[in-house]
Amino acid sequence: ARILFLAHRDELIQQACERLGQWLEPSTIGVVKAERNEIERPVLVASIQSLVRRMDRTPRPTACVVDECHHAEARTYQRILDWLGPTVPTLGLSATPFRADGKPFDRTWPQGILHEISLRDGILRGYLADLRALRIRLDGSGEWTARVRRGDFVESDLEDCFRQGNGAALIASSLIERAAGRAAIVFTPTVATAQETNAACQAGGLRSACIYGEMSPNARFDSISAFTSGRLDVLTNCAVLTEGFDAPRASCIVIARPTRSRSLYLQMLGRGTRKYPGKADCLVLDLVGASHRHDMQSVASAVGLPTWQQETIDTLERQSVAETFAKGVLHGKGVAEPIPLWKARPYAWVSTNVGYALGLGQEHGTLLLREHPMLGWAIYQLRRGKAHAFVARAKDLETAQGTAEDIVRGLDVDRLVRRDEGWRQAEASPGQKDALGRLDVSVPDVRRLRRGEAADLLTKTITEI
Repeated sequence: ARILFLAHRDELIQQACERLGQWLEPSTIGVVKAERNEIERPVLVASIQSLVRRMDRTPRPTACVVDECHHAEARTYQRILDWLGPTVPTLGLSATPFRADGKPFDRTWPQGILHEISLRDGILRGYLADLRALRIRLDGSGEWTARVRRGDFVESDLEDCFRQGNGAALIASSLIERAAGRAAIVFTPTVATAQETNAACQAGGLRSACIYGEMSPNARFDSISAFTSGRLDVLTNCAVLTEGFDAPRASCIVIARPTRSRSLYLQMLGRGTRKYPGKADCLVLDLVGASHRHDMQSVASAVGLPTWQQETIDTLERQSVAETFAKGVLHGKGVAEPIPLWKARPYAWVSTNVGYALGLGQEHGTLLLREHPMLGWAIYQLRRGKAHAFVARAKDLETAQGTAEDIVRGLDVDRLVRRDEGWRQAEASPGQKDALGRLDVSVPDVRRLRRGEAADLLTKTITEI
């Protein structure tokens, strides 16, 4: 047998070789990347960018594994998958099996997700390190007043907020005072703020280095090796150590990069959840959680807790995620299963007799989450006059909602779907009342009907038709 393992970053290729080498004879593992072209080995770890140019000189494998498979819709991946053909069994791996751009996975992965475990389940089952969270408020208002562009916050706005709030100095002092003895990874909005934070950490006596995309591969390798071996205490970075970076000794994550993307937030958080000898838990120092913005991801949202309740945030500062769920109590309110997660979201999900629906307006229609006994939860997009379009599949409702909400954030329709928007409290419009009448929807007192209530009734009725 010949096995092909595909990855798209140098760190992922190196990690794959190291892990495979723990179980296989190292001489059986070959690499295709840059000047290396060891195609004669039975196990081949290949860079996507290199293999796509060498397919005609590479023997076709008998099986393939694609790391970070949520990228597989990209053209380079598709060229390699077309080269493999339908007869080569192919397995995709991803910690974040959803895309912010809304592209469906079923073309590349028609069988959907075969096995899935959420962050919360991984912690509760003991596969992942427990999480503890502390909020660090920026100086001044403590708010991140950033615009949204293409589904996420504008980085230059985040950089301004970070500097105005004295973010670099706050991170350095918090690491010294709150995370002594922990190996920390810091995520910042931009390369400049990562470098500023690194300088502040070094000035405070911490052994720190900054990782950024433009540094040489050798310099990056040296800094990462120093961190993984214990010669550095802190790594600061911007968008480099999010995907696939493996440093199990990291026991503190500093999130100073607000995001609306569930995928990106889980990637940052995941750098600290790997188990390691002597590591009891991972401390999350969160410069984002102190904000009152409801469209930012947080530790609470990552594990499926109701983020709009202040007691949720307060509780996670007193006890860990595992302790919170084990006790099943949140200020006297149950948080153990079952949690009505469709209500515990910032978006106006509506419960219907066919699943959970979210109206997106005339242009985008409705997203529907529907449970299938054998397949888990499927996400469909419903549009007037068109067949239901399958978008994605997930094992549980929590993951399905997270995936759907990542899609929504990419559409820039927050004002239409958020529960806390002011328009929902206005009186229902004449058009809404006429539509409810035409659909024969009974409303006890239409004169007191709010616009948000009418929108939810219309979403529910149209979905059930």
